[in-house]
Amino acid sequence: MLALFSLFAFEYSPLTELLGVPGALMIACLDLGVLLGAARMISILRRRPFPFVRSSNALFIVAAGLLLWALQWMFLAMPLTARLALRFADSGPIVLSPTAADDFTHFSLVTRLSDDSARETLRTMYARIRVNSVEVFERHPLAATIDKYASKYQVDPAYLFFRSYLNSWYGEAPPVRFRFCAR
Repeated sequence: MLALFSLFAFEYSPLTELLGVPGALMIACLDLGVLLGAARMISILRRRPFPFVRSSNALFIVAAGLLLWALQWMFLAMPLTARLALRFADSGPIVLSPTAADDFTHFSLVTRLSDDSARETLRTMYARIRVNSVEVFERHPLAATIDKYASKYQVDPAYLFFRSYLNSWYGEAPPVRFRFCAR
């Protein structure tokens, strides 16, 4: 709550667009949980009974659950709720758009491979790079661009491809909604 007072006026609009209504409600619930916990501690220290015990317990449990949920998405590589969701998800092969599939099949790294599992891994990496900047790779096909500049600068295309994959994985992608606040 104190962070809201330290922001400049131009920062409110992008933050509200980024978080959306679910994110704002989650932050409000977490703040209410902190205030509720502080109020209960004060009533314990003053040795006075706290009013609305049942409703405050329910709100406190909801806030604690939301806090644990947010912390797992911030600090775990594979959050527990994602593991649960993936257990029920049907993970089939990666399907690319026709133009992307054509670009992928003519990629120099793909033509070198004879193993289908390695080709599928490369397809997954290719899709991961494309999903972060779809509008860029619609105008400039990823594989063709990598092959073009690899031959121009005499660099192995594998280096450029894996470098693109690492950049897409470690935050070079454009900002999107927080995973746990998406609508």
